[in-house]
Amino acid sequence: MLLWALRRVLYALGLSAPVKIIRNPNPASLVSLDANGHKTTTALDQVLAQCPSLVGDRAWYTPTSWLASGHLATIACTLFKFNYDQIDYTREYLRVPDGGTIAVDIAPPVASEPIDDRPILVVAHGLTGGSHESYVRNVLAIVTKPKDQGGMGWRAAVVNSRGCAGAPITSPKLYNGAVTDDLRCALAFLSHFAPHAPLYGIGFSLGANQMAKLVGEDAERSPLNAAVVLGAPFDFVKGHVSLSSSWIRLIYSRAMGKNLKTLLTRHAGMLKTHPKLDWSAIHDNPYTSLFEFDALVTAPLAGFDTAIAYYRAASANNVIRDTAIPLLSISALDDPIVDWSGIPFAASDVNPWLTFATTSHGGHLGWFEGLFRPRRWVAKPVVEYLRAVHEANPVRRPARETVPAWRDDKRADLGDDMVVLKDNPEVGFQRVKVEGHSAAGGEAVEGVTQGL
Repeated sequence: MLLWALRRVLYALGLSAPVKIIRNPNPASLVSLDANGHKTTTALDQVLAQCPSLVGDRAWYTPTSWLASGHLATIACTLFKFNYDQIDYTREYLRVPDGGTIAVDIAPPVASEPIDDRPILVVAHGLTGGSHESYVRNVLAIVTKPKDQGGMGWRAAVVNSRGCAGAPITSPKLYNGAVTDDLRCALAFLSHFAPHAPLYGIGFSLGANQMAKLVGEDAERSPLNAAVVLGAPFDFVKGHVSLSSSWIRLIYSRAMGKNLKTLLTRHAGMLKTHPKLDWSAIHDNPYTSLFEFDALVTAPLAGFDTAIAYYRAASANNVIRDTAIPLLSISALDDPIVDWSGIPFAASDVNPWLTFATTSHGGHLGWFEGLFRPRRWVAKPVVEYLRAVHEANPVRRPARETVPAWRDDKRADLGDDMVVLKDNPEVGFQRVKVEGHSAAGGEAVEGVTQGL
C-alpha cells in the first residue's frame, strides 16, 4: 500500500510512470514439445505475464530523481564510470565473403567453458560501440552469470562491427544501420559451431535497428528464437528530422559525426581506396553533423546516391511487419536522440509477434534507477522476457545450411576456406584468428553519444 501511494505521488510529480505495452489483441503463440513429446502452446500474453517489470502492478519505471530528464540520463551514460559488470570474452575474428572482417566476442570464454548447447544471446551494439560498452555488459552480466549465482547461465556473443572495438577494416566498406548480412555471418558461424544451442538476439540503438531489420527480412527463416531491441531508431528519416529540430539535438548530431570521423580516420589506410570518398570535404568541416557524415561517407560507401536514400533503405520500419518470431521493443519517450514518433506501433495491429513497451523516462539507453549508485533498470525486463520466452519454447529453430565456398571439405578451422550459406553465398565466414579478450571496465568514451 505504501509503495502504491509513493508511486502515485512520484507520478504526480512527473518522476515515475507505469510501463505501457502495445501489442496485438490476439497475440501469436509459441508451440513446443514437452519431455514426453506432447505439444504445448504458450501465447505471447502468457509470456509477458511472466515479466513483472513489463506488465502488472509492479510494471513501473522510477528513474533516478536527479536524472529524470532524457538529456541528463543520456549524458550520464558517458560521464559515469561503469567499473562493474566485468565480462571476459574469447574473440573470434571472422572474414566474411566481401573481404570484410567482424570480431565476435564470446562470453564466458570458450577456453574455460567450451561451446555446448546452452542458449546464446547474440548482441548488436550501437554506433561506434562494441562489447566494452556499459549497456552491453549490464545485460550480459546477468545473462552469462551461472544459474546458481542468480544468473541465467547462458552464453553471449557480441558482434563487433567493422572497425569497432578493435575489429579491423579489411575492405573499403564501413558498417551502417542498413547492414544485416554481417549479423547473418555471425549467426552462420554460431550455428556451425554450436549446432544445438538456441539463438536469441538483442540490439541497442543503431544495432537495435539492425536486429529488427534482420528479423523482419528473414521472417520465417530467422534462426533466432526471439529478439529484443532497445532504443531502436526504426525510422531514420524521422530521426534525422528530429536531430535537426533544435540546437541541443544538433549537439548530439555533431558528437556522433565526430565519433564516426574518428573511426574513419583510424582506418583511413583502407577506406581511402574507395573512389567515391571526398576526403577534403570530410575533414574541412570540424563540426560535421551525423547527416553530413552520412551524406559524405556512409551513403557513398554503401552504394546510395544520397543520405536520405540511405535512411529510407536502412529503416527497420520497412520490414518489421514481416517479423515471424517474438520481438520485444523497449523505448523511452524522452529519448533525445531517437524520436518516439518513429516507433511503428501500428505494425502490432497486423503482426501478433510484435510487442512494444514504452517508458516515460530513461533517455537514450539510460534507464537509470537508484539514488546513490544508479544502475540500469532495463536489464530486468530484458532478462525476464528472455527467460520467459525460452521456457515457452526452448527448441532451437532450424539453421540455414552452409557449404564450403571453394572445396568439398566442410571443416571450418582456423585458416580453412570460407563457409557460406547454401542459398546465399554473400553470407558466410572464415575463421582467421582467435584470442583472449577482456572488457572488464570498458574503453575510453568519445563524446556524449558513444554507443548510439
